[in-house]
Amino acid sequence: MGYIVKHVLFAGFSLLLGAFFFIQASAMPTQAALFPKIIAAMVALLSVLMILSAVKEVRTMEKSVNVNEEQTEEEKINVLRVVVFMTLVIAYVYLIPKAGYFVMTPLFMLATYGYLRAMGPVKAVIISLVFSAFIYGLFVCFLNLPIPMGYLEPFLGF
Repeated sequence: MGYIVKHVLFAGFSLLLGAFFFIQASAMPTQAALFPKIIAAMVALLSVLMILSAVKEVRTMEKSVNVNEEQTEEEKINVLRVVVFMTLVIAYVYLIPKAGYFVMTPLFMLATYGYLRAMGPVKAVIISLVFSAFIYGLFVCFLNLPIPMGYLEPFLGF
């Protein structure tokens, strides 16, 4: 599969996901919908920029006379890896109402960081906890918006 085709397919998927979140956010109260709509718009913008970047890179490679064979070799997509990652995302979204945001989000982040080998375990734990604390402070304390607490609800008194 061509370099541009891969990027267009991924960007198209990202645009669809962003559109889905934008539509879902439209059903929320105005104050609660602002942040998801901004994130969805950013996803759309970054998807379009990704396509433009891929086109620019291919044009640059075509103009270059001394293109190595390594640069033109197509990378294989690891379908199993993509399926496992998408399964993690679907499980995360499904389990948030049951287990709660503050249980599932750090677990999801740790699982994906570990699976994608993005960083070491200590750094992954720190980022997961800091991100969860930031979201708690922003949505629960600052904006007074409810977040699914799941199993933590009886302990937190919500």
